[in-house]
Amino acid sequence: MRRRLLLGMVALALPVLAQESSLASVRYPRQGGELTGYLARPDLSDGTGVILVQDQWGVTPMLQGAARRLAGLGYTVLIPDLYSRLGGTGAMPLRNPDEIRYTIRQLSDGQVITDLDGSFVYLEQQIKGDQIRPRIGVVGFGWGSTKALVYGCENFDLKAMALFGGMAPEPIERLGQLQLPVLGQFPQEAAETKDIPRLESGIKNCRIQVLAGTRTNFWDPSHPNYDPPATQQSWAQITEFLATQLRGGTVAS
Repeated sequence: MRRRLLLGMVALALPVLAQESSLASVRYPRQGGELTGYLARPDLSDGTGVILVQDQWGVTPMLQGAARRLAGLGYTVLIPDLYSRLGGTGAMPLRNPDEIRYTIRQLSDGQVITDLDGSFVYLEQQIKGDQIRPRIGVVGFGWGSTKALVYGCENFDLKAMALFGGMAPEPIERLGQLQLPVLGQFPQEAAETKDIPRLESGIKNCRIQVLAGTRTNFWDPSHPNYDPPATQQSWAQITEFLATQLRGGTVAS
């Protein structure tokens, strides 16, 4: 089911941060190598975690800010640098669309799945305790949304997935393997493509919201298409969704 959000009609505020949080660079193993990234911890974990899957720009200040905010709500958050096997975000030429296309074409779906699987295991290890059974979700951004969908078809231990934009992966039939609920926040530009109906028809438990008047990358403060009201609405929807799926409805711990 798709529902169009009309900006300005509903005032949705992001939850007030319930905890202090910290963000640190980390290194951890993957099959056949090592990954780098950032880990954001809350003061007190309730067993919930979130993996943030980067857009084509790599690990950016926008992702780090999102990690801090989610950690402030009690989640343990990991941002894997999916360009690690290429040298890391800082080493990549990402100055224009041609350079970006060249970079992402060097990564196969199999490599991304391997790296996200290593990230899932690492995050699970950071959360586990004597009385804690981790419940982990994933949030993807653009290119990362598509890769998150591919990964969700392989890891049935994920509990929820939220997407900022993204394209339907090929072959589309693989989405029938998704067992988790999916919430999408998509720009109005995406409504002119075939991706939204393909996602809605391919995913069993899918709710996609199209934000009126928005364009691709509306969620990124560094992008010309940044739309603060739309971003605020989207994050409010996503934090509520994560709380429902990972905690049974409690927005802030």
